[in-house]
Amino acid sequence: MTISKDDRVEWTWGRGTPSGRVTEILPERTIRIIKGSRIVRNGSPENPAVVIRMDDGGEVLKLASEVRLL
Repeated sequence: MTISKDDRVEWTWGRGTPSGRVTEILPERTIRIIKGSRIVRNGSPENPAVVIRMDDGGEVLKLASEVRLL
């Protein structure tokens, strides 16, 4: 599965399935401060870090392996 910028994706979180649109793809270790918390993903060319703008307007950082294309 190859994820591209502007793709719609979803992921499992607790008992829910949030979704959003990919805004950045980063093939290296990535650190973001989101809602006051330091979020780190060890992206790689094979499994990049993905910044997602959620449908509710929030931002999340995931690995490509943590999300599914819609």
